[in-house]
Amino acid sequence: MAEAVVSFAAETIGNLLIEETKFLQGVSDQVEQLQLELKRIQSFLKDADARQHEEERVKVWISQARDLAYEADDLIERYAFKVASRRGKGIRGTAKRCVGILNECYARHTTGTGIQTLKTKISDLTKSFQEYGIAAVMERQDGASSSSHQQLRRMYSHVVEDDFVGLEGDVEMLVKHLLRGSDHDHEIDQRFRVVSICGMGGLGKTTLAQKVYNHPKVRRCFDGIAWVYVSQTWQKEDILQRILLSLIPEKRKEILEWRDEELVRQLFQILQNKNCLVVLDDMWSTDAWDCIKQAFPIGNDGCKILVTSRNKDVALHIDPSGFHHEPRLLSDSESWELLRRKALRGRFHGDLKKLENLGKEMVKACGGLPLAVIVLSGTLATKKDLNEWATVNRNIKAHLRRGNNLIKEEGNLHKILALSYNDLPYKLKPCFLYLSRYEEDSDIGTEKLYQLWIAEGIISTKDQIGEESMMDVAERYLGELVTRCMVQGKAPDDDDVMLSSVGRSFASCRLHDLMRDLSLLKAKEENFLLSISHYHDGILDEHGNNDHSQVYRLAVHFSKEDVRKYSQFNRFKMLRVLAIEGLDPALPTAIGELIHLRYLSLRRSVFLCLPSSLGNLQNLQTLDLRVASLFRIPNVLWKMRQLRHLYLLPDLFCGKLRLKGLDKLEILENFCPPTCSSQDISTLRNLRVLSAMVQLDALDEGFPTEIQRLMSNSDHVGCRSLCIYSYEDSAATGASIKKKVSDVVGQCFSSRNLQGLEVNCPMANFPQYEARYMCASLLKLELSSLEIEEDPMETLERLPNLRSLHLKYRSFLGKEMRCKAMGFGQLRFLRFEDLQNLEKWNVDEGAMPNLSVLTIEDCTKLEMVPNGLRFVKTLKELNFVRMPKEFTDRIQAANGEDQGQDFDKVSHIPTISVRNVLS
Repeated sequence: MAEAVVSFAAETIGNLLIEETKFLQGVSDQVEQLQLELKRIQSFLKDADARQHEEERVKVWISQARDLAYEADDLIERYAFKVASRRGKGIRGTAKRCVGILNECYARHTTGTGIQTLKTKISDLTKSFQEYGIAAVMERQDGASSSSHQQLRRMYSHVVEDDFVGLEGDVEMLVKHLLRGSDHDHEIDQRFRVVSICGMGGLGKTTLAQKVYNHPKVRRCFDGIAWVYVSQTWQKEDILQRILLSLIPEKRKEILEWRDEELVRQLFQILQNKNCLVVLDDMWSTDAWDCIKQAFPIGNDGCKILVTSRNKDVALHIDPSGFHHEPRLLSDSESWELLRRKALRGRFHGDLKKLENLGKEMVKACGGLPLAVIVLSGTLATKKDLNEWATVNRNIKAHLRRGNNLIKEEGNLHKILALSYNDLPYKLKPCFLYLSRYEEDSDIGTEKLYQLWIAEGIISTKDQIGEESMMDVAERYLGELVTRCMVQGKAPDDDDVMLSSVGRSFASCRLHDLMRDLSLLKAKEENFLLSISHYHDGILDEHGNNDHSQVYRLAVHFSKEDVRKYSQFNRFKMLRVLAIEGLDPALPTAIGELIHLRYLSLRRSVFLCLPSSLGNLQNLQTLDLRVASLFRIPNVLWKMRQLRHLYLLPDLFCGKLRLKGLDKLEILENFCPPTCSSQDISTLRNLRVLSAMVQLDALDEGFPTEIQRLMSNSDHVGCRSLCIYSYEDSAATGASIKKKVSDVVGQCFSSRNLQGLEVNCPMANFPQYEARYMCASLLKLELSSLEIEEDPMETLERLPNLRSLHLKYRSFLGKEMRCKAMGFGQLRFLRFEDLQNLEKWNVDEGAMPNLSVLTIEDCTKLEMVPNGLRFVKTLKELNFVRMPKEFTDRIQAANGEDQGQDFDKVSHIPTISVRNVLS
């Protein structure tokens, strides 16, 4: 970790020398010498880091090197900030100018003295390294090879799979107990309303619960299912909202507005009248249950609760007469089998018998805990041969003999986890430690995480390989953490389907509780980051100071009241990251004094206008202006020359914005002419991702050409999405406008780099193309209010890579549609919504061979599900929402029996959900 800190400090200082030379005048030579000293000590740290376990003295030296790097970085940045601040104020008058010059001279002298002191300390430390025999290891210039990069990309596909060993019988037993007393089970001698899985951390409780939750029998038995993480920092409103959002997602807006009493009442009614399964994962205390138990009716045996907890007393408190299961530890042979599956996967070539002996010896240290085995296998998965496995084995023995200062209540598990951290390459350690800023059981969005890593300097430009962007580097680093089983990654789903087209393997990630404990502990131990929940915890005083002077990063999670009370941002001069999300404070002009800010998010907040002082933030890399309400944005964005990621408002006119000159911009979301000029887009040489929204009411004759320019700017630009919409009533839309819409949609269907298209306005007709001219890049399509009567499937099924299709409100006015054999070859997600005229839908055998999720909602005249669904063997989930009773009875008969007359068409689908049936 110390090497990462020193490397980061050296690069930061180097960037300051390049980009802020005018603010380092007078000390630039000394700063350059300091940078060279840091690079010199970095060359020793590679060897020292590998030997720090041999003697405590080496560990102390490494800690000293880390602290010196932090001190150097802080000294130079503070000097640059002081000079920049004084020159930025435009001091007038001879007296004031003299004072400014004197102050600058004093700052220069103080900085020079500080640099000299640091150089002496670094020199003494380097001598200590050499005296102890620690060698300088020169840094490889090529970094990771592109071939290893590609190998990591290929390995990502297995990350989301669960290798499940030894507890298959537990799954079937738990399913049996959950279904007892239901209409699907005749063993009603012992009904369990609550089933729990209890045991120590790392035992695999959540994994076991997920297997039960996704079991086909469970999915078919219950009318609704919900999963909610409770954790230690639970909130009553949050728990109830998340359960309701799973059971009645169509009422999302109302759910988010209901108060506690209404949430309890609504959930009670649903659970009283339906057979539902609610999973309460990671329950730590009885208090959480006592706050929500009024929402769970006692009398309905069809409503079941599955609980996971480290504390069996919590489960007994919920229901003393429930079925409470404690999973056993894995046997040595099961532990080896799990490690073999996770660590090898056919990649090892050599003496497999010796390898097996080593593996069996190592897994004994895991004590049968699945998490320990999985994390160890993640470490071994990065090792190429028998010698490297033997090295890990020696490290385990040394680690267990020596013990360590981690939490000891759960024995060897924490030692194995610490070993996995120590084995990380130095570049990955800060990435892992930064995750400690997130709260327990958080789903961490990857795009934002990558941008934060970049803003904090954790991702370096020198780590780029070939044409990689900084976001690509961050994705690669997360992939390595996931491959090592230290972080859990989630692949893109229907909503994120376009992420895969820009090289994103993960939509979000999360930490297991024990991995988060490790991250928190190591972050504190390394003085890397301290995360606190509230501004007024005593950590910061009223002047914005803190008593943790040795902590390099402080992550403060503000409440709404905190932001309103402490919105004087000029107290935080060195701030790099600021997120004011979902709030409604007035943004003061002092925001412009935060000249070191790299990341600023105002998402979902409410502002009347933004101050023009935003233009001072010339180091900003990410700016998120997707606010809830805003009247005006000042035309100052063009001044932010370091900007890489810009998110504008999706559909509000906020004045003319100039974007020309933002040469480093890679992501531009919600571009909206005429707010921004399409001519500016053509100047953005590094643009990778573009999304645009066009309002038809402001159409001009150049519209089609303008859109074509957006979509075909260059080969490397991915036009992530284009939204074409109109506020006019459909009856007022003229034939010429409808014809233009058809022309533009035709251009979209033949575009070479458009990935997502949303059309929400009438059009004259569907464009007709031969398959070879259809857009190969289009992945997601949403159509609404088209008002066409011709069958759209004949055109849409030719889109060669379409993954997600959503036809909704008046997009199709005809009565019959047909999906032909070999059509929709890559379609994964299909949704029909509010197609009020649709009566028949025919599906030929061989159509939609990769369909995974099908949703039919509010199609009240549809007579039956198509017979061809029986041939779509890839279907995993089928949802019917607000469909007539006559229709749903053909799937699930009204008498409670499992099978209606059409059930055989869909019997192979694991999950069938029927909600809000229309009588």
